[in-house]
Amino acid sequence: MRLIKRWNTNTIKFKLLAFGIIMSILPFLLLGYVQTNTGKTDLQGTIQRHNIDVAQRVAEDTANLLTNMYNILMTAETLDRESLLNGSWKEKQIALYGILKRSSYFKKISIFAADGTEVAAVSREEVITEADGGNLLSIDFSKLDQEGIDIGPVYFTAKGSPMVDLSIPLKELAENKIVGGLSAQVSLRSVMDKIAALHIGQGAYLFMTDRSGRLIAHEDFSQVLLSQSVLESQIVGEFVKEKDGPLLPKSGQYRSYTDKKVLGVFAPIRGVDWGVFIEQPLDKAFAPITASLVKLLQATAIVIIIVVAISIFFGIRFIRPLEALEQGVRRVREGNLNYMIPEMRAEEEYIELVRTFNTMTKELREKTHSLSSEKERLDTIVNGLGVGLLLVDEEGKIHWSNPQIKKWQMAEKADAFCFNIFNEQNKFCADCPLNDTANFRGVGEDLLTTLNIDGRKRYFKHRVYTLTTQKQREPKYLEIIEDVTEQKELERTMLQTDKLTAVGLLASGVAHEINNPLATVAAYTEYLQEKLRTGNIDELYKSGEFQKNLAMIQKHIARCSGITQKLLNFSRQTNDIIEDIDIDHLVEGTIQLVNYQLKKKNIRLMTSLSQTQLWVRGDYNNLQQALLNLFTNAMDSIDKEGKLKITTSVNQGMVEIALQDNGCGISPEHLSRIFDPFYTTKLVGQGTGLGLSITYGIITKLKGEIKIDSQVGLGTQVTLRIPQKV
Repeated sequence: MRLIKRWNTNTIKFKLLAFGIIMSILPFLLLGYVQTNTGKTDLQGTIQRHNIDVAQRVAEDTANLLTNMYNILMTAETLDRESLLNGSWKEKQIALYGILKRSSYFKKISIFAADGTEVAAVSREEVITEADGGNLLSIDFSKLDQEGIDIGPVYFTAKGSPMVDLSIPLKELAENKIVGGLSAQVSLRSVMDKIAALHIGQGAYLFMTDRSGRLIAHEDFSQVLLSQSVLESQIVGEFVKEKDGPLLPKSGQYRSYTDKKVLGVFAPIRGVDWGVFIEQPLDKAFAPITASLVKLLQATAIVIIIVVAISIFFGIRFIRPLEALEQGVRRVREGNLNYMIPEMRAEEEYIELVRTFNTMTKELREKTHSLSSEKERLDTIVNGLGVGLLLVDEEGKIHWSNPQIKKWQMAEKADAFCFNIFNEQNKFCADCPLNDTANFRGVGEDLLTTLNIDGRKRYFKHRVYTLTTQKQREPKYLEIIEDVTEQKELERTMLQTDKLTAVGLLASGVAHEINNPLATVAAYTEYLQEKLRTGNIDELYKSGEFQKNLAMIQKHIARCSGITQKLLNFSRQTNDIIEDIDIDHLVEGTIQLVNYQLKKKNIRLMTSLSQTQLWVRGDYNNLQQALLNLFTNAMDSIDKEGKLKITTSVNQGMVEIALQDNGCGISPEHLSRIFDPFYTTKLVGQGTGLGLSITYGIITKLKGEIKIDSQVGLGTQVTLRIPQKV
């Protein structure tokens, strides 16, 4: 295993060794490959040219041989004409023997009459008598008449020898009429014996076929005797298909009738429909190239052995320092930052690399220690913040939580989804920004949830932040959870305090409003009591006056009850009830509460309501308290007779309530702090400093806004803008 690891293909040492071997051998192999291909191409060209030359020479020699035989017959026709035409059978035989002796290729010479019957004949292989005549020869007289010669098709004797008949005409000189002719039987085996003496090439063989592709001659004559079919040779097939006869020899590589790849050439024989073919097996033709290739491979093997030995020697020498460096990197990767690579005798670049690495390790050790210390400080800070932290993905799955989550007894759900902690609906909270991650822009608005812990209802504020650097399948959002129970309870206390303050301010107005109805009730009661004492009760009852007086008493009692109920509803401490609120109705109800104070201070109130129902979503009592605080501040800012104007309208999807006074105004130095809790410019005993702060909290909770325009000595306009419910 150690040896395998030592020569792992992914190591630098192996790649360096492989590079040295490849770069040493590759040029040698490429050069050998190019030389082998070039030599092979050149050798093939040389072989082809040589074989084509031989084939053409054989074709020409064969054509010349046939021409020579033709000339022999023509000479005999001229010299022995009289004997051949008019001589006795004996004289004709003597003349024919003379012709037979002139060429060893002649096997038989015959004289035939004008009808093609054999008149006389002589043969090298048998004795022919006069009684043997009369045979009908196959002569094409039309060719004799037109061309003066007829070379018949190749045929085979009983012994399997290929023969061909060459015939010339004997004409009557006076009328130029064919009266007979000479026919010579030519042995092609004798022709092939002469051709076989030619030197072709190593392993090459020569053969002839006629136009039908039948083998008529072969240097291995046994092929002819066996009637070997050569049509499977590509070049023979092309010769057979070319009816008009090819003009030029064809050559190339193909599979022969012997089922071997060969180099083949072809040459036509002039004057006859025969072809000369030479085929040479590729293994024989390229034997010199194969031998050279074997020598090249042997030389390459020797070079590889030498190069490998040299490469291993120098590779180990060069790589040993790298192994030391690799070991150092591995130690550091395992966390041993105290390990230092020892310097050794090596090249200057390696020594410099080792020094740089050791310096880097030292700096890494120092920075790691610094990061560890910083992490401890951050853990202390994060754990001391008193807020819960969650890392979640787009589906809300929790990937990490801090210890504060466990302190809030949420740990048993901290390995699930964030919404499993705060609701039982198995989905994101209604206002959670993760409901629409596509449009989420980095920082979500505060989200308030509640949770019962140890039997107590606690409030939690959530804010979501997008993590800008995250990997695939890593948490994408940071959720900060803050326990705001004490803050919410303080806000409720402050809100109730502000309500009670307002109730105190409204008490005199309520008393005045109740006083008049009560006086009326008292008057009607005294009147009825007087009637009871006088005994006229039946008369009152019959006249209907008694019921009328009781109805009047009931009416004024209901009026008193309504006034006190409004004050009671306003002052009661209740949980927020989010509902649809008609703004104009809200304004009118608030005006009823402050109407007495307005009259008492001689302040004229002008209203300009929208006359159309403007609806918003919120808590009715909270909104009324916010509006009441604005009325109270406006009335306090007016020392003498003044004016108040309240208007309602809608602008760009926001319902606007504007309250304008002509009081003393607010100076710029106070304007920036008017929403701070307990900050007031009123005299001691005239205000708590909570009114505008609470109003600001109520409006912003509804995602609204407050706008204040004020000039000292001219007055102030406060505009509440609340999202309209569509």
